[in-house]
Amino acid sequence: MANHVNESIKKEREACQIDPEPLTHFLDGSIECTLKRRKFEAIIANDEIFSNAENIFLTRQQRYRRGREKAKKFHEIATINNFSKEEKNLFYMLIDDMVPTYLHYLMFVPNINLLFSEEQKRFWLPKCETLEVIGCYAQTEMGHGSNIRALETTATYKPDIDQFEINSPTLTSTKWWPGTLGRTANHAVVIAQLIINERK
Repeated sequence: MANHVNESIKKEREACQIDPEPLTHFLDGSIECTLKRRKFEAIIANDEIFSNAENIFLTRQQRYRRGREKAKKFHEIATINNFSKEEKNLFYMLIDDMVPTYLHYLMFVPNINLLFSEEQKRFWLPKCETLEVIGCYAQTEMGHGSNIRALETTATYKPDIDQFEINSPTLTSTKWWPGTLGRTANHAVVIAQLIINERK
């Protein structure tokens, strides 16, 4: 990707008497954060897969395929470099495009960390890291937005089979806006009204 700066902007910057680096470090959080951000920006700028130059000319299907390519490349880079959660979030932000696995890291994995038992985490988190499990977050319903108390979808515990039966009984209970993961995910965290022994 070309790193072109408008000549007028370049001229104004050169005439400025203020050193922008301390402000840059402050906005990034520290000198180390600035260096990390610039390193990630260089990786993204030098890899054609991350280019957004053609985005406005692509069809929805092409954008989706392109997003999958970016997600795959991101996963390779994050795995090779053993990115932390914060580094993954920073890199994703710098990609500056809708990548189909973004909500997997933003919503699905954090919910596993917050809501699952230690035994469940040991089972699920490694699968999430390798993308064997790609998850979406299914909370919003067509008729209820993010009003948790009004959600109509139910999760009824069936003790005889030790499973939950998920039911969205009405049109308004349809799970809505699971993000780009709606086409990519093979698992979901489903937010629903819990029913055990016929009691909510």
